[in-house]
Parts: sequence; structure tokens; C-alpha cells
Amino acid sequence: MTDRKQKILNASLISAGGFATLLFMSRDGNGQNPLPLLIPVGIALLINGIVGCLLGRFIKSRWLASVSTMIITEQVYVLAAMYLTLARASNDPHYGEELNMIPVVLVVFTTPMVILSSIGFVRLASSWSRPKETQPTGPRDGVPAAHDP
Repeated sequence: MTDRKQKILNASLISAGGFATLLFMSRDGNGQNPLPLLIPVGIALLINGIVGCLLGRFIKSRWLASVSTMIITEQVYVLAAMYLTLARASNDPHYGEELNMIPVVLVVFTTPMVILSSIGFVRLASSWSRPKETQPTGPRDGVPAAHDP
């Protein structure tokens, strides 16, 4: 696959993941406008990109780096959501139920973004660490190289 096709595939995976999560979160049955969700989804993509690029750059196996990125970013999202919920003290009688449901709902909503963009970011970062392929300069297929007089 050419370098240009790989870049297009990586960008497609990353943007498709963000777009799928944006659509999934805005079409959850309440008809929410997707525009206010652009910033939270963008921040989530940024976190996923940082983790994916770091792991993809230093772990040689793309599969291992992708799965590690998925696990780490999901844990970061869940911990951040739990921390933000705990920091907001409430007298609501259903506060305990909210704490129990946040990880489940968050993981379901962010799964398309995490899977697709993790693969895209790891592919992008691993392409940075590979040496560029060079064209052979010597004779090919038994044909001697042309010499200047």
C-alpha cells in the first residue's frame, strides 16, 4: 500500500470513529443536537491520539499497541467521568445509581471512537518509526546500470 493510501486510511479511521461516537451520542433517543458534543468528543479524540501515538511509536506490534491503547483510553475516560461525578456532591436520591451506571453508559457511547481511532492513531505512529523504503540504484533483473561517458 502506498504512503498516500495509508495516510488516507488512517485519517478515515480516526474521523469515522469520532463521527460514529458523535452520531451515537446525539441520537440516543432524545434528539440532542450534535454540535454541543463536538468539544467533548474532540477532547476524547485528543486523549486517544496522545495515548495511541505514544504506544504506537514505542511498541513494535501494531495489534498489541492498538489493544493497549483501547484499554488505557477507556480506563482514562471512566476514571475521569467517575472523578467528575464524585466531585459534584448531590442530595439526589439516585446519586448512587448514577455512579453505578456512568462506566457502562460511557463505555457503550465511546466504543466506536476508541476502536476505530485507536487503530488509526497506532497505524499513523508506527509509520513514523519505520524507515522509508528506498529504490534500488544498482542493476536490476540482470540488466547492467547505465554509465555516463
